[in-house]
Amino acid sequence: MAQTTCVSCFLVAVLLTTTMPRPPKRNQQHSSPQNPSVGFAHVESVSPVLDVDAFAEENALQRNIQQNSFIPGRRAVHETLLMNEFLAAFKESKECDGIAFYGKADQMPAFTIQIGVRGHDQPARKPSWTWILSYPGDRSPSNSEGHGMGGMGSQPNARLTASDICVTVWGVTGLNHPKRSVATD
Repeated sequence: MAQTTCVSCFLVAVLLTTTMPRPPKRNQQHSSPQNPSVGFAHVESVSPVLDVDAFAEENALQRNIQQNSFIPGRRAVHETLLMNEFLAAFKESKECDGIAFYGKADQMPAFTIQIGVRGHDQPARKPSWTWILSYPGDRSPSNSEGHGMGGMGSQPNARLTASDICVTVWGVTGLNHPKRSVATD
């Protein structure tokens, strides 16, 4: 119960941190109004794709085994694999055509995403990819309800998560999604 509460509090903190607009840094690239962009939320000490199960396990192990440098390694490997799985799904998704993905911290995307994954390596559990889409450039009044929030959702895999995020980006921007060109012989 305490682990669930701790993980829930952590995810709420990530949500609040990622939805707060940040002042632009010098020499940042911005997306054009015709081509929306997304990128991972760069929150200090938090992976943009969080393996929630490994995070909870890591916390439990660190309480019981002090000074073990191997404990965080497993989570880092899982999160890197999950991030690569999401990026591959983003590249393959037809819904993401026309949306630029910014991977560097000095690039300023129109939308930032944070993803929490549960049950991906536990056969008894159904996998869940929960995503939060922040909109730092939201032009609505800062005191309006939902300011800075682009959307959120949950899907069972990376492919549906990428598709869901991109459909949301197109909906929030109000831009027409370009049709994917299909090569023919």
